[in-house]
Amino acid sequence: MGDSASSSSVHQSLGGGSGAKSVSLLNRPLPPIQNMEIPEEFAIKTADDIRVLINHVLSIASDITIARNPIRLLQLG
Repeated sequence: MGDSASSSSVHQSLGGGSGAKSVSLLNRPLPPIQNMEIPEEFAIKTADDIRVLINHVLSIASDITIARNPIRLLQLG
């Protein structure tokens, strides 16, 4: 059926074989990971934007529940 020699050479050319190449890739040390930091100004601005959004949502929720204003419910979208 199939030629064993040609099958073996195809297998090795596709990365098969002894696996020495795979082992050497797995044994490499990991590259150093850089420090990832968020600038303080960005964190403060983002927190302020989220606070404004939450206050807006709470205001709408208050209008819907206390004032029973269904029109505000439609303004959410």
